[in-house]
Amino acid sequence: MKIYGNKPPTPNEPGSVTVQKSSGVKNKVSSGNVEETAAKDRVEISGKMKELMALINQIPEVRKEKLEEIKKSIESGNYKIDSLKIAEKILREI
Repeated sequence: MKIYGNKPPTPNEPGSVTVQKSSGVKNKVSSGNVEETAAKDRVEISGKMKELMALINQIPEVRKEKLEEIKKSIESGNYKIDSLKIAEKILREI
């Protein structure tokens, strides 16, 4: 999904979500009788967005084990932070 600022995305753009909002009550005329039916809002997700959602759902949650390991290390007081490694990684990203 993209963020477009003040310009809304076009409905057929990849990753776009189309929302149709109705004005409320629709009148249905059949053989002289008027029926009022409640209008419904509708959301359509593009095919590309559906593909991305399917890929996201396939990502395994392998990080839980690592997180638990770090959590236990912190609680036991054995977790060591290597500030030099952190600084090196930050500088590589710049």
